[in-house]
Amino acid sequence: MNNCSDINECRTLVNIIWSCLATTGLCIWAALHLNVPSPGRGYLVHTWLKLRMMLTTLIAPELMLGLAARQYVVAHWFTETYNLSLTHGFFFAMGGFVTRDGDIPLYPIQGPAWPIPPRHPRN
Repeated sequence: MNNCSDINECRTLVNIIWSCLATTGLCIWAALHLNVPSPGRGYLVHTWLKLRMMLTTLIAPELMLGLAARQYVVAHWFTETYNLSLTHGFFFAMGGFVTRDGDIPLYPIQGPAWPIPPRHPRN
């Protein structure tokens, strides 16, 4: 067994906690896929939102799981309603497709309100 005789040559508790927090933070940052930013939203605003979502994920991961499940249900609704692939359904749900209404600037096409009404059986 390798004993630590000199504290300067060993990992301290602060070093271990720092490396754990840094690894967890980087994993959350890479795993988060936020919605497509609105036109005109700056990089700093988007980064600040991602940092807030990162903190929320660290504190309440079940909340992010719920949001991901909701987005899956909406993507699936787009898939069935408009006969799209699931990839396109997710792109719709994330605000990837935008429209313009006369002089009103671009805005994302929204999915159905939650909860989604039950499907009617196909005839």
